[in-house]
Amino acid sequence: MLKKIFSIVICVMLVLLLPIVAIAQNKDSNVVVKEDEVVKGDFFTAGDFVKNMGTVKGDVFAAAVTEFENKGKVSGDIIVGAGNTKIDGSVDGDIRIGSGNLIITGEIGKNVTSLSKVLRLESKGAVDGSISALSEDVSIDGIVGGDFRGFADRVIINGEIKGDVNLETEKLTFGPNAKIDGNLTYTSSEKVDIPKGVVIGETTYKLKKKDLEDENKEKGIGTFEIVGKAIKILSYLIVSFLLTLIFSSFMKKTSTTITEKPWPTLGVGIVALITIPIASLLLLITVIGIPIGLISFVIYGLLLYLSKIPAGLWIGEKILKSEEKPYLPMILGMLLLLLVGFIPYLGRIISFIVILLGIGSYLLNIKEAIQKSKKIKTLEE
Repeated sequence: MLKKIFSIVICVMLVLLLPIVAIAQNKDSNVVVKEDEVVKGDFFTAGDFVKNMGTVKGDVFAAAVTEFENKGKVSGDIIVGAGNTKIDGSVDGDIRIGSGNLIITGEIGKNVTSLSKVLRLESKGAVDGSISALSEDVSIDGIVGGDFRGFADRVIINGEIKGDVNLETEKLTFGPNAKIDGNLTYTSSEKVDIPKGVVIGETTYKLKKKDLEDENKEKGIGTFEIVGKAIKILSYLIVSFLLTLIFSSFMKKTSTTITEKPWPTLGVGIVALITIPIASLLLLITVIGIPIGLISFVIYGLLLYLSKIPAGLWIGEKILKSEEKPYLPMILGMLLLLLVGFIPYLGRIISFIVILLGIGSYLLNIKEAIQKSKKIKTLEE
């Protein structure tokens, strides 16, 4: 489960890093693993065009501005952020893609998770596991060994899905070769006329809610709740502003850390998010460690609460490049992050990434400050 979450986080991170990769390129750069090449272990790369024609005995992590293409063999997972993505050859593990277009013509040993404008599983393609997709257009012409879950404007099924199908879509169409061995559950504005024999299991139709007022009433979103959320957002902005005002130098360093060390920052954030509460609980078991355990939980809570500020400042600085003082960039970045947080599904993923980056940047800079303090004391002695 942890590996799945981590892979999705990296996938979205790669998508967010694509503009940075593009700016960093002085000229077009191509990364190609040739047919006779063997990469022992995980393969990390970024460029304008990335292509694997060889063998990778591990996972592939790639950011490609124009296109990523796999025509070789990957024994692990493929995690990619790219303008366009083509998956051929064979992949023993999962693929997790953030891309404009994703075309699968090869064989995937496990699952597919896709955040893309277009997803196409060609007739030659096969996914042994399940497909989870957030797209505009999805077409399934190949074989899916597991379930198919998706949110898309348009979905065309013209292949075989051996598991269940759960969709939310505006338009669902079935081709002559369509077959669903499991159950079909779909949410749409209109009921679809499903050809006889296509769905072996049960079919469940759910009407898509169009009346926002009724939907809000069902969710219990009233005037007081809206006011409460507004106060919460305003309070967070005030706290963020005060911290940036008082600790402007430190906060600017956290933003710089995200820019200069994105992967170490993300890694430290993941480790801290998991290990700090576990260590705090273990300390609470011992009588001597109770005070330290309680303090650790308080620090952990503060880290979580304030974790969005570094990423907010980083985003704001990218937009307001000419602004020297950090206050306006921080407010702009925080507003954007808070608004993105309301987007279903994607908002939660981005918020999770932001939390990891924030915790990681805080801890890396605190560590650096402690090391500098020790060096100063050593020199004084």
